[in-house]
Amino acid sequence: QEALETLVEVAPDRANQLLEAFLHDPAASADLRMETLSTLAQGERRTPRTLDLVQQAALADPSVEDQREAVQALAEFGSGAAAEGLVRLIWEHPRPQMRVEAVETVTELLVELSSPIVDRVLREHPDVDVARRAVESLEELPEARALPLLIRAAREHASAAVREEARDQLGDTTM
Repeated sequence: QEALETLVEVAPDRANQLLEAFLHDPAASADLRMETLSTLAQGERRTPRTLDLVQQAALADPSVEDQREAVQALAEFGSGAAAEGLVRLIWEHPRPQMRVEAVETVTELLVELSSPIVDRVLREHPDVDVARRAVESLEELPEARALPLLIRAAREHASAAVREEARDQLGDTTM
């Protein structure tokens, strides 16, 4: 761990190369791959390439748990970069549970940027489970931000399950 942290500080480009090699080597230890990913994500000298590699891990790592860790690591990049990476996962990830995880991460860790992201998910995302989780995750937001989204979802969402979840969140099943 200490050697990895030193490598990230002294030679972040070399650390990125190391992570990239781990990501493309099925024989590489999953623990070492995730430790490298986490250290790079938290490092003060991370680069745009680091963000790309963390997104790759979140999209394609063979382990669902490691993908989950990569999604969480995206939040370490600061709001703009993290939001961009998480939005990409919400729309492009092949596993539904990881799309859901990305929505949860947005509302838990990027509160300031989450309203427009969740709004778009509720208006446009084709996966009902992702939309339902978006509604559930609104409880993480301040009421002033969550309420308009909940009201619209309760009234207008195409899915009855999403409308019902929004009504439950509002505490009013008579809408």
